[in-house]
Amino acid sequence: MLIRLNQLSGPFIPLSETLCMIPLFGDITADKINVISESCLKAVFAGEYEEILFDLTAVGEIEGKGIEKFTQLLKTLNFMTGSIIKLIGIKPNLAKVLNTYKLDEWVQIDQSLKQVLNVYFNRNELGAS
Repeated sequence: MLIRLNQLSGPFIPLSETLCMIPLFGDITADKINVISESCLKAVFAGEYEEILFDLTAVGEIEGKGIEKFTQLLKTLNFMTGSIIKLIGIKPNLAKVLNTYKLDEWVQIDQSLKQVLNVYFNRNELGAS
């Protein structure tokens, strides 16, 4: 039951052939990130995703071990895709914690989903023509 709840707290959502999003809901715990990591890594490996977004708008409390697992997931996804992972919806308390992990070479922090999608779709429309 708890594993299923954790899976639902971080669904993998394909937005296009190369863009996907994982919104995180609730507290960031090691157990939750382990479950989310497994499904997320399988989906990214199976697809050809070049851009991965994590929406952290609905994140609550942050557990120390949970944030460590999360930063490991970000680095692994960066290694798999060769792309910077985009984080959106970060609250000040989470920004402060993430800042201590020195993730600048793996992640980019964006203000909103709308901002990221505008850049993504504008760039791809230019590339497609």
